[in-house]
Amino acid sequence: MKIGIIGAGFVGRSIAKLALQAGHDVMLSNSRGPQTLFSLRPMIGCQVGRADRGRRIW
Repeated sequence: MKIGIIGAGFVGRSIAKLALQAGHDVMLSNSRGPQTLFSLRPMIGCQVGRADRGRRIW
């Protein structure tokens, strides 16, 4: 499953880690933009991006 998480605080990072461990594709974003998340990428292992790249599926 593809999961997008808006918010890279403690809860967002924790959900991202758990979703990755469960085998999901995860993209993490925040209000300040992806450039502020690049340092988290090696630590968490997920993609980082902008919230406007998401899509509605229901």
